Amino acid sequence: MSSSKKYFIAAVTIIIVIICGYFYKEYNRKPAGVLSMQTAAHIDAVELVHAFENNEALANAKYLGKIIEVKGKVLEVLNQADTLMNIFLGEPGPLNKVSCLMDAEYFKEHIQIKTGSIHTIKGICTGFLMDVELNRCVIIK
Repeated sequence: MSSSKKYFIAAVTIIIVIICGYFYKEYNRKPAGVLSMQTAAHIDAVELVHAFENNEALANAKYLGKIIEVKGKVLEVLNQADTLMNIFLGEPGPLNKVSCLMDAEYFKEHIQIKTGSIHTIKGICTGFLMDVELNRCVIIK
């Protein structure tokens, strides 16, 4: 085999290894933590619910897909087999609330939340169903 063929095969092999390493790294990359992301809005839980109830299209334009911090009274904490935690913020009585699906990475910090306490929760707004939905939430101290 000629010398130039050996160099060509070595170069192609190195390029393939680099490309495979890059794709492996990207495939296993975790999403950025919400805690370190910049907040687009700070709002009270009751105000957020009213914004979606009064004009959902305007509220979607303002909050949908953005990182927001919501402050409110904890109405209910649903802990499903220590793997999935959902915290509801708002006022007792109204039908709609803010539903915060907590990030599993911070589960030990979230387990101490009690009904009736007031907290600020940061998460990604994913829209309005029966409640205003926030995902990948963390508690701001």
